[in-house]
Amino acid sequence: MTSHAHPLTYAGGDDFVIGYHIGPFGRFARLIFAVYYLIFFVVNPLVLNSRPLNDFLPFAGETALWVLALAAIYFVAFYLLGELLLSRMNPWTGTLFFLGGPTLIGLLGWMPQPMQVAFGVYVALSLILIFFMKYGGCEVIALPSLILGQRYTMYCPYNAIDAVERGVTPEKGKQAEPYFALLSLSITLFVGSWFIFVERGRLLERYGLEWHIDQRWVLLLVVPVLHLAYRAWRAHRQSGQWWNSGIAKYGLGASILALYVLVFLNLANGGMLWMGAMGLGGLYVIFEVFQFATGRKKFKKKDASDDLTTPARTTPTGQASE
Repeated sequence: MTSHAHPLTYAGGDDFVIGYHIGPFGRFARLIFAVYYLIFFVVNPLVLNSRPLNDFLPFAGETALWVLALAAIYFVAFYLLGELLLSRMNPWTGTLFFLGGPTLIGLLGWMPQPMQVAFGVYVALSLILIFFMKYGGCEVIALPSLILGQRYTMYCPYNAIDAVERGVTPEKGKQAEPYFALLSLSITLFVGSWFIFVERGRLLERYGLEWHIDQRWVLLLVVPVLHLAYRAWRAHRQSGQWWNSGIAKYGLGASILALYVLVFLNLANGGMLWMGAMGLGGLYVIFEVFQFATGRKKFKKKDASDDLTTPARTTPTGQASE
């Protein structure tokens, strides 16, 4: 009897590169976030706006100009830094340049309100592009990547979705894995979407609906956390190694879900967790630059055979199809 691979096996291969490839759940999650952001930044002001129209129109015009300006800035930066840095250095390098700058400006209070709204609209439109491009890189470089036909590995917060999806994806030949994977995915989607959009995003409250869920439902995420932790332990037992692609895949997914349990229970701040990740990534980039400066590492283009985390730059036609 011929066996067929479970449809979820696409995103679970060891050649899946976070920050570059994307699975089906990652794609549709980005599309959902895009629609949510457009409702929040565009529809809500138009429907719920209480200011006179003659005050709202100048604000909308200034916001639109900022969207165009952001698109131009990211295009120029991508054009100048793509081959110079993104194709040669650690993926966190692009994160620091393309996301670290706006984050710092926002933290210092130098980002006017029209620019804040424009950044949200730009990100939403970029997430829609990513959905159609089937590209798992950072959303802010989606437009220049599409125009120039170049793709690089670059990290952003949405890659947490890819890491979890990659971890719970069943391996080929494992009969029971699809059932555990579907259970873990179902719990993650239910708990994650409810607490991100409804509880923390106050999606229903904005329209006068009071419908909350007991915070203890967050503890359901312990099921996929234990599932992924077990698979990481099993990968260690089978290989006898303390670090390999399987351990990294399952361990990263379990760690991210465990951190989100703390976030949803208000025991940790999601924004601070991302800032901490960027900080660690920045330290790694500094270490890599030091290696280049001291001649311990040659400054050259990455090749796809170097490792499984930073593929060479390719055109969109070279992207693995779903």
